[in-house]
Amino acid sequence: MTESGAIRLENFTQANVGSVIRIVIGDREFSRAGIAAPIDSGKLQGTFSSQTAALVWQRMLAGEFPVTPCGVESAEIAIGH
Repeated sequence: MTESGAIRLENFTQANVGSVIRIVIGDREFSRAGIAAPIDSGKLQGTFSSQTAALVWQRMLAGEFPVTPCGVESAEIAIGH
């Protein structure tokens, strides 16, 4: 993430501790997790079900999406359960 995107993510997660955040890329849900604490690093970490699943996401992210600054303004944020 850019520095600006990391700051926006921190502010968003700080305001929404206890909620569920969904990260959707294209039409596929990349990740869904509960926010336990503010994310101040700008880095999201997760575990894939298999190495194959991780490679599929890696290929998709590397080849199909333009490089753009990440942040609340550039993404649709969905909070729910």
